[in-house]
Amino acid sequence: MKTLANSEKDQAIEFAQKKKEKLLEELGCASVVASTESTLKTIEAAHMETIVSELDNNGKPIYSNAEKRQAELTRRLDNNKTYQDYKRIVDEHKTKAKMCSIEATYCSDMIRILCAFGEANRED
Repeated sequence: MKTLANSEKDQAIEFAQKKKEKLLEELGCASVVASTESTLKTIEAAHMETIVSELDNNGKPIYSNAEKRQAELTRRLDNNKTYQDYKRIVDEHKTKAKMCSIEATYCSDMIRILCAFGEANRED
C-alpha cells in the first residue's frame, strides 16, 4: 500500500489547506473586481449622458461625434478622483487575484512533489 510518511502527509495537508485559502481569496478578489467594474460602468454612463446632452449657445451638441465624446469622457474620467480610486481598487484586486492563483498553483505543485517524494521513499 502506498502511503506518505507522516511528515510528508502533514506538509501535503498544510499545502492543501493553504491552496483552499488562496482559491477562496482569489474568488473574493474576483467578486470585488466584478462589483467595482459595475460601479465604474455606472460612472462612465453618467458622464457620457452629460456629455451627450451638452449643447452650445446655438443648441447644437458640443461634442458632435463619437470620437470627440469619447475623448471628453476620457478627459473627465482621468480627472475624476472617485473613478480613479475605483479603478485602482480593480487593478489592486486583479493583481491580488493573480498572486493568489500563482500561490494556489505552487501549493498544488508542492502536494504533487511531496506525494512523489513519499512514494519514492516508501518501504514496501
